[in-house]
Order: sequence, then C-alpha cells, then structure tokens
Amino acid sequence: MSYITGNVTNLRMPATIGTINSLGIKPNTEECHTMAIIACGASVITTVVIVALGVVIATPLAPVLESPVIKPAFDYVVPALFGGLVAQTVLKGKKQFLYFLVPLAICLFFCYFTAVNSAYYMLIAIAVSVIIYVMDYKKEKQKDVK
Repeated sequence: MSYITGNVTNLRMPATIGTINSLGIKPNTEECHTMAIIACGASVITTVVIVALGVVIATPLAPVLESPVIKPAFDYVVPALFGGLVAQTVLKGKKQFLYFLVPLAICLFFCYFTAVNSAYYMLIAIAVSVIIYVMDYKKEKQKDVK
C-alpha cells in the first residue's frame, strides 16, 4: 500500500510507528503486524482523500491561480524544488554532483538554444546520466585493477 502512494520514510513509517507506540503494542507480534497494516492503510487513505480534496478545491480556483499577478510565483516553483533536491544531493557527496549538474546543464542548453521538443528532455538527461555513470564506473574499475 505504502509504495503506491509513496513517501514511505516521511509519512507511512511515522504513522505506523506512532500508532504502535501510542497503543503500547509489543513489537514483532501478530497484533503489531496487524496494527501496522491498518495504520499504513489509514495513512494511504488520508493521503488519497487530501489529494482528491485538493483537486476538487483547485478546479474552481483555476482562474485565480492562473491570474497574471500570481503567475510569476508559479514560474519559480519547479526550479526551487529541483534546486533543493540537487542541493541536498550535492551536500551528501561531491561526486554525485556531476550526475545531476551535467544532465541538467545539457537539458537547459537544448531548452534555450535549440529547437528540440521538450518531450525529449528527459530522454536526453537519462542518456547523459548513463554515459557519465558508465564512464565513472570504468574509471573506478581501472583504479581498482591498478
């Protein structure tokens, strides 16, 4: 269940562990496993209901959300999200920095300086990432041989 709606670490596990702890159930018992499934299911249902409410509520608000006054704010949402994700990855390991920056730079190049259809950006980013990873893997393998 939890893999269907995602975010296991931040939503499903805390809901499950919180339920088990608040009920005082002993770990690794049948009762514990049953309550874990029920808690995870309740968390999934809650997520689906909230997303559905968001869709229903956002539909009448579409004209307001698409107004020219608010439009510039929405133009920065996706870059801000990806910037935060890339920054976390860069802080974890400097080597992985290339796996994200180079494909991003190539995609931006194709976006602004060529007439390539935007549907191909993800394919280009994946191909460049695979090439970089294979080159890095071969380099590490040669280091290990020497």
